[in-house]
Parts: sequence; structure tokens; C-alpha cells
Amino acid sequence: MSRWSYIFPRLVILCLISLALWISSDSLTRMIILSSIENQTGSAVNIEQIRCSLANQKLYLQEIVVADPKVPHLNMAQADMAYLEFDSSALWNRKFVITDGQTSRLMFGTPRATAKPAKQTK
Repeated sequence: MSRWSYIFPRLVILCLISLALWISSDSLTRMIILSSIENQTGSAVNIEQIRCSLANQKLYLQEIVVADPKVPHLNMAQADMAYLEFDSSALWNRKFVITDGQTSRLMFGTPRATAKPAKQTK
């Protein structure tokens, strides 16, 4: 009986942590992707919807808009949808390797609805 009193609380904690990660995976993915693109381009980025599945190694992005840092009223790139399949084993080495991908209506230099100022890089 003493074994169950030792193992059961740890299993419950492990299940709760796994559930929290599963529920917040899309939010974490959104935060990581947006901060990475904004740091690399130095401009505002908007992604309407993100669905991530680490188990199936797939990432679905919808309504992606990257502002042009030099011209605030233009978008550098804009896409209706991006579907990416990635290698999850490369994530352990801090690499994001895309094995297959598909985009829909990828456009460059389109007019921006609101002129949002670009982020200032140091």
C-alpha cells in the first residue's frame, strides 16, 4: 500500500502537467512563432489561427501577415494558409526542419489595412 501512496500523487501530477501542455500547445506555439518572426524581421506579424500537433508533426497557420519594416503601409508577405509538416526529432537539437509544406495565396508587397509602426531593433 505504501507504494501506491508514493506513485499515485506523482502520476496525478504528471497527468495534470501533460494536460496543461496539451491544452496550451497552440498558445505556446503562437507566442514562439510570433516572437521569432518579429525578432528576425523587425516588423509586426499577425497570425489569425494556429493549430499545432506535435504527435502528428503538423503545423497549420491561417491568415498570416508580415508587415514591411521599411514601408509601414505595405505587407512584406501575406498568405491565407500555410500547412507544414516537420521533423520532431530535430526539435531536440533546437532545429525546426520542415519536411513538407503547402501555402495558399502567398502574396508580396500587398497594401496594409492599418499602418502599424515597425518594431525598433537595437
